Amino acid sequence: MPAEEELPPDLQPLCRRNAWEITEQAWDENFNRLLQALERSLGLRSKRLEGSIFSTRTKWILAAIGSAAMLAVLATYTTGNNNHAPSSETSRQPVSGAPARYASSPPQERPTAQPASAPEPPAQPVLTAGHFVGRWNAAVTANGQSLDERVEIYRDASFRVMLGDEVAAVGRWRYTPANGSLEITDAANFLNNGVKFACTMRTASGEQTGGACRDRLQNSWLVSLTRSDGNLPDIPEDVPRVDISGLTMAEKVAFVETLAAGRCTCSCGLSVLVCLRKDQSCQFSPNIARNALAAFLRMTRS
Repeated sequence: MPAEEELPPDLQPLCRRNAWEITEQAWDENFNRLLQALERSLGLRSKRLEGSIFSTRTKWILAAIGSAAMLAVLATYTTGNNNHAPSSETSRQPVSGAPARYASSPPQERPTAQPASAPEPPAQPVLTAGHFVGRWNAAVTANGQSLDERVEIYRDASFRVMLGDEVAAVGRWRYTPANGSLEITDAANFLNNGVKFACTMRTASGEQTGGACRDRLQNSWLVSLTRSDGNLPDIPEDVPRVDISGLTMAEKVAFVETLAAGRCTCSCGLSVLVCLRKDQSCQFSPNIARNALAAFLRMTRS
């Protein structure tokens, strides 16, 4: 069967009339529907009772009739168009057995115009967990108030939320392609003493998702994520004299930024992070950093 665009306009509707699915699992039901369509198209009257099952021979005979009729129409049209002049209404073809005489071809009937079928909805992109890695803008709505936050999603299934320059939350996430859900689990709200919360969002597209969140105190809010430009922060591999190997990527970024903002208790005037990296002899900064790490873990892991 040629493609629709390969046929002239008056035959293109045929391409939308020859598709009827027949599956092995529902053979009789599908074949009966096909035969009913052929009967209507060919003007046949069946002596069968409604709902009866045709014999195999009857099915193949009627199917062959329908196929032969389709091929005959296509063959007639193709032969006629190869011999017809485009500008003439009738063609002069030699009558079989009498080459000196000519006969006019009968005008061809145009198929009844069929209404255009509704366009199929665009296919949704096939997403994977890696698609969500990156920066997102978050619109958070709770109790009639709205906040604009930034969400950083990392490839190790961790994330952090920023409100301005302040860490608002850290936690873990997972994506389930089967139902298109992005779930936030085991998240700690830094703005509410580390209260744990969870969210479930449905992906509307590859660039936007949204859903609802609820914490252990039964507070709830809505969140809408939209893809943002920009790169994720660099992940610190280590901190001198402090073991951060057990932290997730998001936790490492958040904790190291905490050390960069904290000041040593000595008179050096340096931040804890700078002191750890530049003054290996300082006895104060390692203890401050370890105490900060213990407090950070109580906030995120308890």
